[in-house]
Order: sequence, then structure tokens, then C-alpha cells
Amino acid sequence: MRRKNIRKNVVLFLSVLLTLCFSCTVQAEEESIPISKMHELDKRECYIWEEGITDSYGNTYKDNVISVNGGLDGYLSYNLDGEYSRFHGKITTYDETNSNAYMNVAIYGDGQELYSKSGITRQMEAQPFDIDVTGIGKLEIRCDSTEWQNSELFFVDSYFTKAKERVVSRSYTTLQELVVIDSANFESDIYLQTDTFGTLHRGTQVFEADYSEQAYALYNLNQQYVKFQGKLVAGHDTKSEGSADVQIYLDDNLVFEQKGIGRSTSPVEVDLDVTNAKIMKVQVLRHDGDIYLVDDILSSHDHKPGDWEVEKEPTCAEKGKKVQYCTECKEICNTQVIETLDHKPGDWEVEQEPTCENEGEKVKRCKECGSICDKETLPRTEHEPGEWETDVEPTCWSEGEESLYCEYCGELLDYREIPISDHEPEEEWTVEQEPTCTYEGTQIKCCQYCGETVEVQKIPKLKHKFGEWVTTEGSVWNGPIVKTRICSNCYIEETKNVYTWIWVKPVVIILVILGTAAIVLGVLLNQKGMAFNLENIKTLLKGSADNLKSRQKENESESDSDIFGESSGRGKRREKDKEDDDIFNSHQ
Repeated sequence: MRRKNIRKNVVLFLSVLLTLCFSCTVQAEEESIPISKMHELDKRECYIWEEGITDSYGNTYKDNVISVNGGLDGYLSYNLDGEYSRFHGKITTYDETNSNAYMNVAIYGDGQELYSKSGITRQMEAQPFDIDVTGIGKLEIRCDSTEWQNSELFFVDSYFTKAKERVVSRSYTTLQELVVIDSANFESDIYLQTDTFGTLHRGTQVFEADYSEQAYALYNLNQQYVKFQGKLVAGHDTKSEGSADVQIYLDDNLVFEQKGIGRSTSPVEVDLDVTNAKIMKVQVLRHDGDIYLVDDILSSHDHKPGDWEVEKEPTCAEKGKKVQYCTECKEICNTQVIETLDHKPGDWEVEQEPTCENEGEKVKRCKECGSICDKETLPRTEHEPGEWETDVEPTCWSEGEESLYCEYCGELLDYREIPISDHEPEEEWTVEQEPTCTYEGTQIKCCQYCGETVEVQKIPKLKHKFGEWVTTEGSVWNGPIVKTRICSNCYIEETKNVYTWIWVKPVVIILVILGTAAIVLGVLLNQKGMAFNLENIKTLLKGSADNLKSRQKENESESDSDIFGESSGRGKRREKDKEDDDIFNSHQ
């Protein structure tokens, strides 16, 4: 267990160390700023070459390339504000540089020379430089050339390095920035100037040659400065035997004089206390050739730093800042970074859930700033099966196939066959055999896919198409009547017995009997002399009925006499009949 804890602590220490090293590397890269990314304070005839250049030796520089045109007195300035410590890189020409061009370059920090190089040509290799710019406020790069065409100098692979602590830069002003109250035979400009000794100088206050008249300039200091520094040199057109006298006045008081400045005179240093001075006059007498006042600087008072004051409290996420203010002007003299505080790690939090494809990650974040203090890897999880997906659809003649994939990474986990599916009948029936009135028909449904018959259905027989009924046997008098009809399709014969007319024969017979009886009654009534009407018919019938009864009785009596003597009975019946006849005849 102890070895395990030691191993864990070692791994944790190494991971923290690697994180810190990586952070430091990133921080170091962030502190070096390419010159092409710096914001220019001022510039003239300077350009960023994004397409890059190739020098006369065939070396190619693609990124971070800036040109300064020496033929057109190009210059470039930056406000460093004391926040940088180093400026380094290379200065070179390119393959189109004029072969006759001799170029000069100088770099100034707060008006003082930090670097210079004269006589650069296309035959020279790239010139490296490395300058300490600690505490520099304004940085100037100035170039000039003997040729105006194709006389660019290029700063390549050049970087500014951020300082850990800001150092306040001194305040200064050049004579060109002052108001000139009055002047004669005078010009003012700032460009790179070379004296008769070949030394480079910054800027020029030119007092022009005119032996008969003096040249002068009155500058308004306005009691804002405490010190003036500069150099006096003779111009290139000064004759070898010519010379000049220079005088400097502060508020009409002569504070500097130098006589006999000529071509062979080394640069004359000027260092004056100008505290509370309102006007400074520089005049040149008895001169044959131009006199230049160069490298001029007007300085304000020197700062007197007070105690350190915390301007920004440090946290675990950001560094703090403390400053020193000048006790006189209250301007910031120095700044210093206060390192960040230690983080306060919280509980473990899952930053990224592990999956079957990728490992996860859990972290500890600072309770104060939320930054990640520590991290650990979470192992990958098992695959998560998704839904079965059909790869090949089953049919009624072959199996299908379906697969199971991981829901997250899509890896194939399993596959299986899908059983043959049921036939899919067509929607409409197909008549295979038409029905008739003799036989049933047949209709079927086939599978849409394989064509196999899957359903069979009988179609009912059609109805016979019979013709009219025709009597084949029997009549009204001899029933029953037999009728037949024949189907026009199958010629089948259908027979039926008709009993409708059976009543005709008995009715006719009855009618005949009744008619005969009526005739007989009519004859009898006629014989009796009676009219043929209902009443007479009733009387006749009643008399007949009575005769019949009497005769019946006689017959009965005769029957009795037959037992004892049949003659008496028969005589009485004949007598009775005779009487009836007499009665009938009497009605006539």
C-alpha cells in the first residue's frame, strides 16, 4: 500500500511539473512579440511584407518582415512605455536592392542611440542585433541611403520581449517639437544625419551658411525643462578652411559659446542646465558652411520614486501590480508584478464523460478562479448496444440479416438472420376459372414478390338463364298440367306440375248437373202449370221431398208386410203415388 501511494505521488508530481513547464513555455512564447505585430506610434515609408522576401544569398524570410526605405528617409517609432526588456533580430537587404546603394540604420531609445550600422550593402549578410530596451519609453528606427530607389532595409525575425517589471521611462522632448518664436537662415527636420567623420546622428537643426548674415533660432522652453543636451557638427559643404562660432543664450544670458567649429572639428557636446528658462536662443556667427545641431534632448526633472503602493491585488488567476509614484510630479516611476497566489482545489468534477471510444477526464478546479488545478483520466466504458438495424430485408424466399452496433462509436457488436417472411398477397383477386351455371368458378391471390399462389377462393355458380314455360303434358280436363323450360347456357331442363286448373272439370260437371236439374225443374213446373220462380221451385221440391218421405214409409211398411204378406204394402204405395200425382196435376 505504501509503495502504491509513493508511486501515485510521483506520478502526480510529474504531471504537475509537466503542466507547469508547458505553462511556462506558453507564457514565454506570449512574452515575445513579433515586430510585425507591434503597434506603430509613427512611421514613414515603412511596410509589412506579408509575402516575405529573399535576400541576395538566397535566404527566404516569409513571416515577420518589415521594410524601412532608406532612400526616402524612412523611420518607424514605437511606444514601449518601459514594458519591454529586449529587442533583437536581423537587418538585411533583398535580392532587388540597388547595387550602388549604401544604407545606414540607427535605433534610438528616448532620444539616445542604442544601435547603429553604416554602409550596409546588398553584398553584406544579414546583420544581427540585440538591444537592451529596459526602461525605454519611445523607440525610433531611422534609415537613409545614398540611392533613393530600391534602398530598403528589412527587419526580419525581430521580436520585442516583455519585461517582468515595468520601468518608468524618462520624459524628454526634441527641439523640433518646440515652438520656434523667431529664426533666420534656419531649417528644422528629424532624419538620420552623417557628419564629416561618418558618424550617424538623429535629427537636424540646420543653421545655413551665409557669411554676411547670422543664423539663429529662438525656442520657447516655457520653464518646463531642467536640462538640454545636444551636439554641434559642421555640414558636408563646409570648406576645409571655413569655421563658425556658436552661441547659446537662456533668457538673454550667454550660457554657452564655441568658436572655430570646422570640418575637422569633432562633434561638440552641449550640456546645459535650463531650469526655469523661458527662451533659448542658438545663433551661429562668421560661418562658411552649414552648422548642424543634432542628438538634441530637453529633459524634465528626474523622478524621485516614493514607496511601493499596491495598485492591483494578486489572485490565483491573475498577477497583481505595485507601483512607485514620483514624489514631485506624481507620475509612475516604476511598476512591479506581484506573483499569483496558490490555487484552492475543490472536489473532483467529471469534465468529460468516458465512452467506449474515448477516455474521459475528471478535474479539480480552484474554488476562487475556476482554473484547473489537477486532472485525471477516466478509463473507457463498455460498448452501449443500440437498436437492431436491418441490413438485408427478409423476403418470402430468403432470410434477411440485421446487425447490432454500439450507440456511441458505431462498432459492430453482433448480427443475426431474420427468418423468411410471410407471403404478401396481392390486393386484388385474379379470376383463374370463370363460374358457370353448372360449375363453380375459382379466383386466387398471388404473392407480390414471388408470384406463388397463397389464397384460393370459390366463385359461386351463376344462375340459370331459363326461357319461357312450355306445357308438355296434361290439360284443363286432365290435370296436373306439366310445364318445362330450358336454360340457354347449359340447356338443362326444369319441370313443374301446375294444379291451378284442376277445379275446372268438377265445376263444369256441377254446372252441367245444376243446368240439367234446372231444365228438369222447368219441365216439371211447366207440366204443373207453374211459373219458373224460386217460390214454385221450393214448393215443387217440398212436395217431392214429402212424396219421397211417404214412399219411404211405404217401402218400410211393405218390407214389414213382406214378412207377413207383401201385397198389402205394395198396394198402399201405389195408391200413395197416385195421390201425389193427383195433387201435382190439380196444381196445373
